Amino acid sequence: MSSPSDSTPSASALDPSASGARSLPGRIVAALALSLLACVLTLIIALWLLSLPPLHGVAGAFGDLAGRPSPDPDNGLQWAARVVIVALFLSPPTLLFLAWRLRLRSWWWIGGGWLAVIPVLVYLAADEPSRRTIKLEELAPAFPGAEKSYAVLMRYSKLHPAPEAVALDKFDLKVLGLPVTPDQPAEFTAFLTARRADLAADWATLAPQRRWLDELNAFDRIGDLGTDIIRVKVWRYLAQRAATQAGLLALDGRGDDAIATLLPILEAGRKLEPSSRTLVRLTNARAVQHLTIRAAAFTLARTPVSPPLRARLAAALTLGVGGEVGARRLVAIDYAVAAGGLEDSTLGDIVHWERQSGPIYHLINVVSPFVYNPQSTFNTYGDLIGELQDLAARRESGKINLRATAFWAHEGRPSFKNFAGRAVSLLTSPALSQAVESYWKTEDQRTALLAQLARSSASTP
Repeated sequence: MSSPSDSTPSASALDPSASGARSLPGRIVAALALSLLACVLTLIIALWLLSLPPLHGVAGAFGDLAGRPSPDPDNGLQWAARVVIVALFLSPPTLLFLAWRLRLRSWWWIGGGWLAVIPVLVYLAADEPSRRTIKLEELAPAFPGAEKSYAVLMRYSKLHPAPEAVALDKFDLKVLGLPVTPDQPAEFTAFLTARRADLAADWATLAPQRRWLDELNAFDRIGDLGTDIIRVKVWRYLAQRAATQAGLLALDGRGDDAIATLLPILEAGRKLEPSSRTLVRLTNARAVQHLTIRAAAFTLARTPVSPPLRARLAAALTLGVGGEVGARRLVAIDYAVAAGGLEDSTLGDIVHWERQSGPIYHLINVVSPFVYNPQSTFNTYGDLIGELQDLAARRESGKINLRATAFWAHEGRPSFKNFAGRAVSLLTSPALSQAVESYWKTEDQRTALLAQLARSSASTP
C-alpha cells in the first residue's frame, strides 16, 4: 500500500515557475518576455508620472539633453532629467528582481501582464487622421524653371557658397551697418555728406555682388526649393549700400539714377517673397524692401523723377504678396515646411537630424510610436497656427506671443498620450510677434508710397 506522501504531487509539479518545470528554451523565452514586459511597464509608468503637472518641466528638459536646447534652459531641471533617465534604466532590472523575489514568473503572470499592457500600447500608438489645411504646396507652389533661378540665388548660400560669396566674408568695407536710415532725412543727409567717399568706395567693392543681383533679378520669378540656407549678409550689404548710393544720387539731383539703383534689390526682394519656403527668407526679403522703400521716398522728396522710373517703381511695389494674405503666409510658412517634412519621421531622426546614428537615437526610434503621434502633433499645432494667422491678419501682433504662451502652458504641455508631440512642435515654433509687426510696418510704407506715386501720376499732364 502506498503512503499518502507517495500520491501527493511535488512542489515542482505545482509550481510552473520552478526550474524543473520548463525546458531551457522555455526558460529563455519566459525570461525575454518578462524582461520586455518590465521595460514596457517602465515606459508606461514614466509617461504617466512625467505627464503630471509637477514634472512637466523635467519632461521639457529632455530636449536639452538630446541636443535640442530650450530658449531658457534650467540646469536644475536638466539634473532632474538626468536622474529620471537613470531611474528609467534601473527600473526594468528592479522590476525583474521583484518578480523573482515574489515568484511572479509563471506564464500566468507574464501573460496577464501582457494582456494588461497591450491595450495601453495600442492606445499610445494610435494616431489620428491628418486634417492639415496649411500645406507648403499651396503657400509656395513650385513653378517651371524654378531650379535655374534657385541655382543663381544659392551662389550665396551657407552650405555650398560660390567663390565670390566666400570672398565677401573677407571684404573690408569702410562703412559697416547703417547708423541712420532714410526716414531720418536730416541725419541721413548729414551722414551721406560726411561719408560720401567711403560709401562710394564700398559701392565699387560690391561690384561682383551687384552683378549677381542683376543676374538674379533678370528672372521673372525667383524659385526657392528650400534645400539650402541663404546668406543674409549679401542682401544686407546690397540693401544698405544701394540705399546710401541712391541717397547720394538724390542729393546730386539725379533722381532717375537713384531709383534705378534701388530697383534691382527691391524687385528681387518682391520676386523672392511669393516662393520663399522659410521664415528667414521671407523676413530677409521684407527687410531689403523696408530699407529700399524708405530710400525711394527720400529720393522722391528731394529731386524730380521721370514718369517712366516712377512707373517702374510702382510696378516693383506691386510684385509679390501683401496685405492679409502676406501676413497669414508669414505665420504659416515654417509650420507648412515642418509638417510636410517631419510628419513621416520618427522621433529619433527628428531630435538628431544632423547625424541619424548612435544607439541612443535607435532606442528613441524603437519607442517613437508610443511617445510621438505625428499627425496628432501637427493637427494640434496647426490649430494654433490658424489662430495666429487670424491675429496676424488683424494686425494684432501683440497677442501672438500671449496666445502661443497659453498654448504651450495648456494644449501643448506633455501628456500621457503623444508625450513627445509638444517637444516636436517646439522645434518648429519660431518667434512670430516681431516678424508680424515688422511685416505690417513695411506693408504700410509700401502702400503709402504706391498711393503717392498714383497721386503724382494723376496730377502729371
